[in-house]
Formats: sequence, C-alpha cells, structure tokens
Amino acid sequence: MSPKALIPTIVSQLNSPTGVTLRSVEPIRDYLHVSDAARAIVAVAQSSAKGVFNVGSGDAVSVRTVFERIVALSGKIVPALSIADQAAQPSCIRVDLTRSQKFFNWHPELELGRGLQEYLEGQG
Repeated sequence: MSPKALIPTIVSQLNSPTGVTLRSVEPIRDYLHVSDAARAIVAVAQSSAKGVFNVGSGDAVSVRTVFERIVALSGKIVPALSIADQAAQPSCIRVDLTRSQKFFNWHPELELGRGLQEYLEGQG
C-alpha cells in the first residue's frame, strides 16, 4: 500500500504529539481489501465473460469514518485532527457490483473493520 494512501497516512501519524493531519474528511469512498481484489481478478481471469467489471465493497464510508475506526481499533488517544487542504474532490465514490455478482458470483468477503485491524496488526 502506498504510504500516501489514506490508511498508512493515518496510521503513521497516530503517535504524533500534534495529532493527525488529513487533506479532507468529507469524501466518501468504497474501500476494498487486497485479498478481495485478488479473488475478483482470479474470477475474471477464469471466466470467458467480456466487458467492464467493477470490484469494490459496495459500501462506501467517509474518510472521517475510516479515521475514527482506525483510532478506535488502535486504542490510541489522538490529540487533534487537522484538515490541511479542502481542495475539491469527488464527494462520493461507490462501486456498483451488479455485473461482478451476476457473471462471477463475486462479492467482497472482508469487512472494512477487519481489514483495518489486520493492517494495524501488521504495523506492530
């Protein structure tokens, strides 16, 4: 995972005495665990289906929610949450899984909270 991605950005700042700084907490995104993405790629590769197939969790959450869940799972006390840049970003990105479910019977298996817990355990 890129160190510039949201989850490593939050985790890397958890012990900062000044708190966590993010670009924005309002965007809503569809987060998917890499193991679910890998299963989707395998399903597509083993199929003769053609076209575009979306993969995602189908359940979009805000950046603020991801931040709050990481803090809760970590057990850390974060002194502050600062917003560094309110530049325009798409407000909501949520994936429609209809075609992937129809053609491959694919659906994500790992819930966001479990994926965040696994990430935090891997950092310790």
